[in-house]
Amino acid sequence: MTLPGKDVPHLGHRSPETNPEMSGTVSKAHLDEQMSHQGHSGVHDSMSMKSLPFAVQIILVAVSFLLLLLAGTVTNLFVPIHF
Repeated sequence: MTLPGKDVPHLGHRSPETNPEMSGTVSKAHLDEQMSHQGHSGVHDSMSMKSLPFAVQIILVAVSFLLLLLAGTVTNLFVPIHF
C-alpha cells in the first residue's frame, strides 16, 4: 500500500486514489460521497438485523453451551489430559 503521490510504478505500486481506472477498487472518498447522497437512514434500516425474542436468545445460548461441553467430552475421549 502506498501513499497518494508516492507511487513506485516500476514496482507495480499504484494507489487507487491517483489511478481511477483501476477496476474493482473503491476509495473511501467515493463511498463517503455515495453515503452523503443517499442518506444514512435508508441504508441502515434495510440492512439492520432485527432482535430475536428473549426465549430464542436463551435457547441459542444454552445450545451453544451444550455443544461446547459435548466438544470437550469428545475431545477428552480421544486426547485424555491428566493434571
